[in-house]
Amino acid sequence: MALPPWNIISANPIKDSKEYFELSLHLKTVMSVFDQVKEIVVAKIGASPDTVEADTRLNEDLGLDDLDTVELIFAIEQNFQIEITDEETQKFRTVGDIVDCVVAKAKK
Repeated sequence: MALPPWNIISANPIKDSKEYFELSLHLKTVMSVFDQVKEIVVAKIGASPDTVEADTRLNEDLGLDDLDTVELIFAIEQNFQIEITDEETQKFRTVGDIVDCVVAKAKK
């Protein structure tokens, strides 16, 4: 299995327990967001849960057209109570791109 694009790989060793805790918390957040996004993708477009990974491409692998994408993003916005701009939506190529956006907005 390929590593998800949102994996955090650091060349620098973790310095202390606070840094470890923050990294651990971030990874748990990312995985939680991924699981929720995956559930929405499966429910909205009927994809098999086995086929939805971080590197799953929205158009090529899932066959989403523009309307499908708008409906998917709307469901994600409602679930996470965030707003995703049209400019952000146009940059989404994979499920991982959506996860990255939701995690970034959750930090704000």
